[in-house]
Amino acid sequence: MNIIKKIKQYKAAIFFPYNLDEKFDNDCNNSFLLFLDRLYYFLLFFLIFIGCGSIYFFTKCEILDVCKG
Repeated sequence: MNIIKKIKQYKAAIFFPYNLDEKFDNDCNNSFLLFLDRLYYFLLFFLIFIGCGSIYFFTKCEILDVCKG
């Protein structure tokens, strides 16, 4: 029975009509924008990290010729 309640709650949350509750709509929009903002900064950090690592290894192994294996 608990699973059926959870499914009904998820269905109600997904199909909740827009502009019925203004505060709920603003909270949903803000939380989604916050999620997108955090995802953007995480991916940007990852891109910069990979770029710095690539520059480091290129400089170390190709230009300075330190990597000998």
